[in-house]
Amino acid sequence: MTKNSLQGIIPDTLTNCSNLEVLELSGNFLIGEIPLNMGRLSNLLRLGLSVNNLTGTISPSLKNISQLERIFLADNKLTGTIPDELGQFPNLGSLVLGGNKLSGGIPETLYKYNQSSLILLDVGYNMLGKTLPSNFGDTLPSLRYLVLDDNNFEGHIPASIGNISGLLMLDLSSNNFSGQVPSSLGMLGMLNFLNLGGNKLEAKDIESWEFIGALSNCSSLQTLGLGGNKLQGAIPNSIGNLSPELQQLDMDTNELTGPAPINIGNLSALTLLDLSVNMLDGPIEGWVGKLKNLTALILGGNNFTGPIPSSIGDLTDLTTISLEENEFEGPIPPSMGKLKNLTALILDGNRFSGLIPSSIGNLSKLTHLYLGKNEFEGLIPPSIGNLKMLVKLHLNDNNLHGNIP
Repeated sequence: MTKNSLQGIIPDTLTNCSNLEVLELSGNFLIGEIPLNMGRLSNLLRLGLSVNNLTGTISPSLKNISQLERIFLADNKLTGTIPDELGQFPNLGSLVLGGNKLSGGIPETLYKYNQSSLILLDVGYNMLGKTLPSNFGDTLPSLRYLVLDDNNFEGHIPASIGNISGLLMLDLSSNNFSGQVPSSLGMLGMLNFLNLGGNKLEAKDIESWEFIGALSNCSSLQTLGLGGNKLQGAIPNSIGNLSPELQQLDMDTNELTGPAPINIGNLSALTLLDLSVNMLDGPIEGWVGKLKNLTALILGGNNFTGPIPSSIGDLTDLTTISLEENEFEGPIPPSMGKLKNLTALILDGNRFSGLIPSSIGNLSKLTHLYLGKNEFEGLIPPSIGNLKMLVKLHLNDNNLHGNIP
């Protein structure tokens, strides 16, 4: 009965169906509280109430359903704490509570009872907090998906998470985790998604940056999110040894300095590279042209210098180029006119000069063209009139003249 238009409360009489094994009502418009007598469904294996408008707390009576294997209560308006009883089911494989207003911490019973059957734990987008115990990874050995994002967890990331050898997804983003990223995460050989962004994690010397080299052992890693932390200094050269399957690398809003390592060009599968809002400098010519699969190049808010290399025209999948607020200089290369999929070209606040090339008019999908606060001169090219999809055009603070097409 998922994804219908069921409304109203869950009738308490439903709990009289003592032989029910699956109750799946997700994706409806149900309101009110989870029935207090839900525990009477003693044969239930799967409880699915996600994506409704349920309120109130999670009933401790669920403890009476001893054979529960899957609990899906995500995307409601549930409040209160996660009952300790939810950590005591011997066969629990999935516990999905994300997108509510739950507070407190993860029940200690999850650690005490060694949940060897738990594969999926998702409590993201709540108001949970506290620290994770140091033995966190040792007590949940079968996890494949661990999602704790957008909460208030704090303290160090337990090194024992590296012992969850089959982990595929680890999302700890948007919390208050601090200290160093444990190098033990490099033991997660099957990991394909790692997001640690939006925390207070630090790296400022060779030792604290060792985790990047360790992650090169994660040969299936496709997403690495490190943005919005307190990472300092140069990006280590070992960044180029990350998985050849890496598609998204996000290191924005840190305190990174120096040039980006040339061997970042080894990450040829990258579709998104975000190094914005740091203090990086130097040219990009030595590596950017090697990233043939890029769809988004986001380098704004740094101190990058030099020209845009003509090799940028070889990155024909690009949809977004964001280079604003740097020290780039020289002309826009005519080869940029080859980027037929480009929708946003953001070059504001640099030292670009010369004529705006007429090849800009070939970018038929362009919706945002920001060229303001540079040193462009000469006529506004009439070919800009070909940009029928254009929504925003910035040409301010240049030395342009002539008519707007």
